[in-house]
Amino acid sequence: MTQESNDKLVRAGFTILRLDDWPSVRLKYWKPGSGWNTFEKFETKSARKKRIHELRRNQYVVFDSYDP
Repeated sequence: MTQESNDKLVRAGFTILRLDDWPSVRLKYWKPGSGWNTFEKFETKSARKKRIHELRRNQYVVFDSYDP
């Protein structure tokens, strides 16, 4: 998605998340004006995957990229 699309979704009340493995296993969220920021850090990819499944139940959380 483009920055403009991300900003529109956030203004509409959505949270956009993205997976990241460097420098640590984490989830990032989109914040208009500052881009991608750390949402939550994890010890393992398995822990992150479990959290993703919890977050996907929320209708206002969308993933920019997701690889189960």
